[in-house]
Amino acid sequence: MDRPVFAAFDSLPSGILISDPSGRTLYANGAAARLLDGAPPDALSAFLETCARDGEGQTELSIPTQEGAARHLAVSAHLDSALTPASCVV
Repeated sequence: MDRPVFAAFDSLPSGILISDPSGRTLYANGAAARLLDGAPPDALSAFLETCARDGEGQTELSIPTQEGAARHLAVSAHLDSALTPASCVV
């Protein structure tokens, strides 16, 4: 993906995360980084692997924050058959 696309993602209030089929993060905009405390938890990686296999999915995740509280997120993902990476909206 080229830089103008990333710049557009960075301006969105929703979290955008792009991963490879194994769930490894290739890109996360600022909103996703803040919501996920900088790195996706194991549950998100497992969800992205399932989406890579099934083509799409939706789930709700509870992510512990650095302060020890829980952050509840609604997550949906879609794998575009023309692209290798999966995109995830948090």
